[in-house]
Amino acid sequence: MSTILERSHISPGPDSAPEFSLPVVFFDMLWYEFPANQSVLFFEFPCSKSHFLETIVPELKSSLSLTLTQFLPLAGNIIYPRKPGNKPVLRYETGNSVSFTVSESTADFNNLTGNHPGLCIGFVTDHVVADASTVVSFMQAWALINRSRRSGADNVRDLLTEGNLLPFYDRKSVTNLNGLDEIYCDVTVDSSCSAEPPSVKLPINKLRATFFERISFWQVSRSVICRLSSVHLYGSARQDCRKRLNPPLPVNYFGNCVSLVKAELKHGEVKGDEGFVKAAKAIGEAVKETVYNEKGILHGAEKWPDEYEKLVGKRQISVAGSPRFDFYAVDYGWGKPRKFEGLFIDGGGSISLCTSREFEGGLEIGLSKSMVQIDAFTSVFKEILESLLS
Repeated sequence: MSTILERSHISPGPDSAPEFSLPVVFFDMLWYEFPANQSVLFFEFPCSKSHFLETIVPELKSSLSLTLTQFLPLAGNIIYPRKPGNKPVLRYETGNSVSFTVSESTADFNNLTGNHPGLCIGFVTDHVVADASTVVSFMQAWALINRSRRSGADNVRDLLTEGNLLPFYDRKSVTNLNGLDEIYCDVTVDSSCSAEPPSVKLPINKLRATFFERISFWQVSRSVICRLSSVHLYGSARQDCRKRLNPPLPVNYFGNCVSLVKAELKHGEVKGDEGFVKAAKAIGEAVKETVYNEKGILHGAEKWPDEYEKLVGKRQISVAGSPRFDFYAVDYGWGKPRKFEGLFIDGGGSISLCTSREFEGGLEIGLSKSMVQIDAFTSVFKEILESLLS
């Protein structure tokens, strides 16, 4: 059971600009029909309720306000024009804010993290505003400011500059690339009856499972692929474009900047011992075709909506996230998180991917399925591990 202790709104600090606008480009419009990103970080930091409310919460609110001073679009609104030809914009005005909710749960923290009671920070962002790279940068910036203020540091801009976390807002080089803004804007404006992103219903019959083993990726993948001999799979992923545009964008570019990568595997291609090799080759060729395309990484981007449409109703696996996204580096001053959960995978067939907390150079993969599917997956996965370790 959870109890709401406080509902409030946090605005950027008094030193922020009174107004700020950012054009919405096609990279952002791609995500108009996608649900908001929802994620949760769990921290092992037992403390009394009084300390939490009197110290931790005020510190978080203060550091969040300071962070928003440099991330103004996150406190603003997406303005969808009604007139044809006008493009959406991200607009911040004095008085805009983000919602901030404090709650207390009586649930057993151990069941969620496998460790000890502590704190949890959840965050929701509209995908039109920012991709995962930007969200991770914002969370790391907020944590850095909160942690640094606890030790007496106050110069926010210098802190973020030193940590390469200060957002880059110049969109001149990505505005209407290849006429894509106009193509995507027509679709977005025509369907924008509401400024609210599509919602994800809270799952009431899904489970999550986490497995940690030091095993050769080749061994596990080869075994799993062999079990998919009767399946026709479509795989989709997103490739960060920041470094591959001409001219390239800095890693701290604020917003969305990803391309679609799609691979198709027929059941006959994944049979037998060579199934893994064929699957890896198909994925590699899809990545190569997109990333190293002589005509540019955005070649064929005008057809991406049609490519997504073709996946509807198909058996598919999509990857959300990247091993470059280190949510476990988000330290508010209480140590790194004990657990990261991407709630966005509850609404569809995606799996989450991020840097592993447990192993250096490892990956953490999140899966959300029904109890029957999780039980079946766990049984097969355990059988494979035991056979490989025996």
